[in-house]
Amino acid sequence: MTKGPPRDDLLSTLLGGSDVSCPVCAYNLRGLNSTTCPECGASLQLQVGSSDLKLGPWLVALLGLALPLGFVGLHTLFTGAVMIVIAKTQGGFSAGTLRLLLLPATLTIAYVLVLWRLIRRRRKFWARPRAAQRRSAFIYAILGIGLLLLYVAARWLGGFYFGLRM
Repeated sequence: MTKGPPRDDLLSTLLGGSDVSCPVCAYNLRGLNSTTCPECGASLQLQVGSSDLKLGPWLVALLGLALPLGFVGLHTLFTGAVMIVIAKTQGGFSAGTLRLLLLPATLTIAYVLVLWRLIRRRRKFWARPRAAQRRSAFIYAILGIGLLLLYVAARWLGGFYFGLRM
């Protein structure tokens, strides 16, 4: 790899003849010879980006899993807290109360694992063709919403099954 001019020199060269705005305050940096914006003091650097990186499908997939995870996770925490209070007043956990906590805990773990997988493999997701990204995002979002609906239905039916109204 050959060494080129220092990055600061490249930045100064770019700003010397171009109207470029500061990414923080939008101040015009034309003719600037330093790596700091004179208006807001933000540190400036030259870097390479890609216009092909589209985050829309990945964000749809992420939110399609994260929003139901937030609901199910909070409900699991609240259910667990209520179960602990009930156990303290009744002298221990019963099989019925543990079964009520099993479904939300299992779904919370499933959501976390699928979301973790999506986040870990985000670069592979971004490298796929746009149509494949949209398909995957749709599948992740439907999976997230479907598991949420399954959870709500199971809680509603479970409440009647165990003689409790949620």
